This record gives sequence, C-alpha cells and structure tokens, in this order.
Amino acid sequence: MRATFQSITALLTLWLGLTLPGAAQDITSQFNIQSEIDRLKSSPQDTAVYHYNLGTLYYHMRQFGLSAAHLDKARHLDPWDSDIRANHALATKRSQAFSDLGPLEWLGDHPLLVQLQGISGIFGLVALLFWFKSYLRSRRLWFVIARPAGWFGILVFGSMVFFAAAGVFSNSRPHAYTLSDIGVRSGPAESFMKLKHLESGAKVRFLGRTATDSQSLNDANVSGTPGIPPETWVQVLYDKKDVGWLPVKALLRI
Repeated sequence: MRATFQSITALLTLWLGLTLPGAAQDITSQFNIQSEIDRLKSSPQDTAVYHYNLGTLYYHMRQFGLSAAHLDKARHLDPWDSDIRANHALATKRSQAFSDLGPLEWLGDHPLLVQLQGISGIFGLVALLFWFKSYLRSRRLWFVIARPAGWFGILVFGSMVFFAAAGVFSNSRPHAYTLSDIGVRSGPAESFMKLKHLESGAKVRFLGRTATDSQSLNDANVSGTPGIPPETWVQVLYDKKDVGWLPVKALLRI
C-alpha cells in the first residue's frame, strides 16, 4: 500500500533532501524534486503508480492543480486504492479544480460510477422480481406500488436513472486538466484570439469537436510555418459555461 502525504514525508526527506510540509523548502530541495519530475515525464506511463508519483511530487512543489490532476488520473486507473483517494482529497482541498461541482457532474467524474451502475442494476433486478411476485398474488398494480417493497423499487429505479444520466454526461463531456499555463483560443490555432489564461491543473471538458491548426490556417488563407507538423486542437468547456480551443498535447485526459 502507498502511504498518504503525511506518512511519506520522511521518505521524501531522505530520498530528495526535503524538509517537512509547511516548512520553507530550500532551492536544493526544489531542484531535486523538479529533477525527479523531469525524470518521470521523460518516460511517461499510463499507470496509477506513475500518476500517483507525479501527483505526490507536484504536491510538495506546491503545484496543487497539477497534483490534483495526476492523482485524479491515478484514482481512475486504480479506484479501489484508499491511499490514492486520501491523497487526492488532500490535493483537491488546495486546488480550485473541483470547486462548485453539481451532483450530476461530481458523480459523472467519479471513478466508481461503473461499479455503482452495476450495483444499482442488481438491486433493480431484485426489486423487479419482488414486484412481479407481489403482482401475481394480488393482480393489483397500485397495491404492489403502495407497499414498502414498491417504494423501495421506485427508489432503486430512480437511482438507476440518475446513475445512467451521470454516465451519459461523463461520456459526452469527459474532463481533462491543463498540463501547463496556457491560453484558451477562440479557434484551433495560436493565431486566434486569446480568450483567457488558464493555470496548470485547470479543469476543462471536451465538447467532441477536434481540428488541426493547418486546417484552420487554410480556411483563413494563412500559411503555416514550414517544417512544423500540424497540431490537433480540441474544443473545450471551461469556467463551466465558456467555450474555447486548446491543443490536445497540453491536456491530461481522465
């Protein structure tokens, strides 16, 4: 089992020469952490351990947005790890990436949504069998619904609908995080107007549209830089209601 931030402090102190969280870190300590971050990023892996380690290091660099982003990715890859969940909660308290989430959005982003849908489906099947059995005895539908088992069934089916709606929301608008400070553009190229500056670790949602900057430049009759391959951009929702474009390579998709 991986340890939480508090319990791995001693390990990081020995490994990277860190001081305790909350104390002033000297330049050498920060350089050691950044060197380890660069080493990990030079060999990226799509594993829970990789993103957990990056999230932990970013936390000690006080880059809480990036820490929360990588720990969110880690908990989606390994949703049953209690240490990842605990550390993710610690990081999100220091980050604004998860502020003001509605219940449907919060559930849609939860890594255990699929498991919750399966559990609600099992309870729904059991409730349906009880309903059918009661109806065969009484042959009165309203009598079946008015009984406690009937209300339980309605509650179960309501939860199934809610979980299904959360799944549709999550699939239609998957979330991602910015990997560095970047400007949101009005179109899929750097030549378009900058709408807003987003800090690293900012949360955005994919809206499904993609384009390359070369396509946009051709449409605008503007020539691109020779020798530079086209870059793929994606339309995103940021600040919950505003729409813009970001390059795919600048995002960590969850």
